[in-house]
Amino acid sequence: RIAIVTGASRGIGRGIATRLAKQGAFVVATARGENAKVTAEEIVANGGKAEPAVDDSDGDETEAGGTYDEGDG
Repeated sequence: RIAIVTGASRGIGRGIATRLAKQGAFVVATARGENAKVTAEEIVANGGKAEPAVDDSDGDETEAGGTYDEGDG
């Protein structure tokens, strides 16, 4: 199993990432900047499998490939 966990640097996201790793999932821990690196390192240090990923999105829907038209919704 592979789990992509957003917000994995703290709070609920970090808890979810840690729990999934304990249950045998390979965790891709994401957060803004390099913040998920510590979570991934702790998972690996405790015998789990994890890699950090950087979320460098700035909230601009057009860069993410999606578009939003106020008339759509």
